[in-house]
Amino acid sequence: MGGPHMMDHQQQPQQVQQAPPTEEKPKTQFKPEASAFNLDVKEYIPAGKMAKTQEQFPGLDQVMDEGRKKGKGKKGKKGGSVVQPAAPKQEEDDGTPWKGKKSTFFEMKKLDGPSEDPQNPNNFELSQDQWSFMFQHYPEYCAAPYEMMTWLRGQAQANEEMWSKPGKGG
Repeated sequence: MGGPHMMDHQQQPQQVQQAPPTEEKPKTQFKPEASAFNLDVKEYIPAGKMAKTQEQFPGLDQVMDEGRKKGKGKKGKKGGSVVQPAAPKQEEDDGTPWKGKKSTFFEMKKLDGPSEDPQNPNNFELSQDQWSFMFQHYPEYCAAPYEMMTWLRGQAQANEEMWSKPGKGG
């Protein structure tokens, strides 16, 4: 049974040709100190997203100050002092919902005439400081902040009455 045509069906070993040896290039290590990238950035900002910190997006003032330091400025000034703008006042967060503000801060102006906004049936208007407070501490309520402002006023007022001295009318 195992005649001569049996050998035809068996596979004969094939010779594998190896590629000629390549020259090995010396491996170089990445040296971060040699790059010009700012390695102190703490987070990645994807394209199309807004940078939110001074480190991620320096303001125009900072860029202008760097330009002045390099000698790009008016000539002829000697000994003048540069007045730095005051830093925005940071309010302390005392852990209360009203963030240490007095109850009078939460009083809203009532506009005359009928209300055009169904979210504002009492026709209240917030001041710029009140809007800033809401956007900073309660952005989720900024679509209709009027009830939240009323609640915050009540909480702050209750706290003031609780800690007011007896005999000193509220």
